[in-house]
Amino acid sequence: MTLEKYLKENKILKKDFAKKIGILPSYLSNILSGNRNAGLCLAIRIEDATSGKVTCRDMLPNGN
Repeated sequence: MTLEKYLKENKILKKDFAKKIGILPSYLSNILSGNRNAGLCLAIRIEDATSGKVTCRDMLPNGN
């Protein structure tokens, strides 16, 4: 599942999720738009924060 889909389905504001995983909302926006990639540590935090619904593999560029 993409992070964007997860946020929409769970009605989570980007700014709230960014705070939860310890990054700036602007950085999260860059990740969601594809301008930045989440590093491994951040991908792990995202996977933990989503209870595994968004996996580290989901965070790879182009879903690979």
